[in-house]
Amino acid sequence: MTFQLTFDIWLAMGAVLLIMALMPSLSVLLVTSRSSLFGMRHGLATAAGIVSADLLFTLVALFGLKWLADHFELGFRLLTYLGGGYLIWLGVQLLRRPPEQKPVTQTTHATLTASFGLGLLFTLGDQKAILFYFGFFPAFVPMEQLETGDILLILFLTLVTVGGAKALYAVSAARATILLRPRRQDLIRRTAASVFLLIGVYLIIATTLEWR
Repeated sequence: MTFQLTFDIWLAMGAVLLIMALMPSLSVLLVTSRSSLFGMRHGLATAAGIVSADLLFTLVALFGLKWLADHFELGFRLLTYLGGGYLIWLGVQLLRRPPEQKPVTQTTHATLTASFGLGLLFTLGDQKAILFYFGFFPAFVPMEQLETGDILLILFLTLVTVGGAKALYAVSAARATILLRPRRQDLIRRTAASVFLLIGVYLIIATTLEWR
């Protein structure tokens, strides 16, 4: 099994994925509400459903981008512009958006299967997540050089960062820890917005310079 990505790329990609997963969002509210209403196990089950959908989105984005890079260069570059533009738009919206305060669900009975399914379907229903990954991966990964080992490691990295962050929220909600304080949430949101803006601008500039 061969690999193309270097350690510093893995480190940078993991840091951004972790910031993204920690960012206050409806998925975080979903995890914390299930955990606070029904217990930590339900929060963890919801987190497992969310990360399962993210792994599917990652596969779709990686293989779709690799195919375009190998067979249709114009389409790949246009999709890269689209993804970069979406990251910039997302960063601006995050900076302008007030913190979410209402829980996502208020049901009175739940099973672990229902919690997992809720997290899975909730994330799969957010089709904009595909645009995020279309913009995210080209900033770090040379798609035309991507090897099987790289894809497996990217999936593992997504599992650890996204799954770990959502699991941390599930535990935090069950124990009411400092992670859920409004100031901490606002700092994470602003950090994520700045990162998305930087990646989006870099991606558009780098793609333009490479195209010339």
